[in-house]
Amino acid sequence: MNQRITIEKPYITSNLKHARLNCNIRYPKEDGTQGEFLLHYEVPAKYKKYLVTERADTFLVAVLPQAMLHGWDIESVAPISERLYFQLTTMQMPAIDNYMEQWQAVEIFAPLSHTRLSSKEKRGLAFSAGVDAFYSMKITTETQAKNYHPEYLVFLKVGGTGSVGGEKEEKMYQIRVKRIRKFAKEYNYKLLEITSNLTEFLEEKNVHSHTYRSTSAILAVQKLFGVFYYSSGMELTEFSISHRFCGAYDLLTLQSLSTENTQFYSTGLAASRIQKVYGIAEYEPSYKYLDSCLNRRQSNCTCEKCIRTRLELYSMGILEKYSQVYDMEVFKNTFKDQTDYMVDKTTRGGKKSTYRAIYKSFKQKGLSFDEYQPLEVREKLEAENADKVLDEELFPWIAAKKSK
Repeated sequence: MNQRITIEKPYITSNLKHARLNCNIRYPKEDGTQGEFLLHYEVPAKYKKYLVTERADTFLVAVLPQAMLHGWDIESVAPISERLYFQLTTMQMPAIDNYMEQWQAVEIFAPLSHTRLSSKEKRGLAFSAGVDAFYSMKITTETQAKNYHPEYLVFLKVGGTGSVGGEKEEKMYQIRVKRIRKFAKEYNYKLLEITSNLTEFLEEKNVHSHTYRSTSAILAVQKLFGVFYYSSGMELTEFSISHRFCGAYDLLTLQSLSTENTQFYSTGLAASRIQKVYGIAEYEPSYKYLDSCLNRRQSNCTCEKCIRTRLELYSMGILEKYSQVYDMEVFKNTFKDQTDYMVDKTTRGGKKSTYRAIYKSFKQKGLSFDEYQPLEVREKLEAENADKVLDEELFPWIAAKKSK
């Protein structure tokens, strides 16, 4: 018989500012004894009424990566949603068991409930102000299906602002959330901030488990949300049940983690990264609030994500729109270093490189890899080389310009 991780009954504590959904988790330790961890999710006090104690869905999803990593069965004292149980045991875990070496399917022992909880049935979107998040914002707000427009933005502290927890994660979170608050205020969105100590419990890094982490936080307030959008970081053609990137199988995960109350949607998975960047360049709110940085020094940062995003925007002829986000002088002065990095990444990664589309754009347009070229020069080169550019599927903005 497998060892078990036990989820005790969730309960709420609160003060004038915040409310917490708490649950004691008991788990096997390497020395054969039993460990305990008080896992919590915290929201502003006014959202207390939406915290869910009637179900243990939040905590089941939260501990799932740890349980599947170690082969621990899961026992819950409180009921879990019957739909969640069905999808996990007939779809998610069998697929993981078949296709992922690092994790395995486990047994879940818990009372089941098919009853819908009383809900406001609002629509929410996980928002980090990155390329994926802005693209999701664009496509969900521009659809004619107005009853699917997001009403709430949600910013989470569950691992995306630091994979080690503690003070470092909190510091990173506070830096990032300031930008999100300004955006929400300027564009009249309700902003819900959910923080948790989950990072201090999970062994799996954020890249291996971020979808589970994020959805667990949303299930803590499933009395609020009927629909929730989670941005895909990969396109559908890259679907793979992979331990390396849990986002590669979000389409399966988000369906499997939906409940009677909350339906999760993977947004943006039909678009490539380059299509998303082009898409948000037509979305004015991103000009001031785009946040692509891993190190939180965005205006002059040389982290991998900032280099990639700046070169994408530059090759499309739209970097200048983001002068409030990026320091153009720093970009010009370090241009050769950044293009050298791109070439190296493209060479090493081949067809799988995230820099491949940027590299091809430089080559097909005749852009210099050695020195920064002003926008008017880049536009002239693009016009001169228009007949040589054949890969319109890879570079959709080229086709768009031709049609105008």
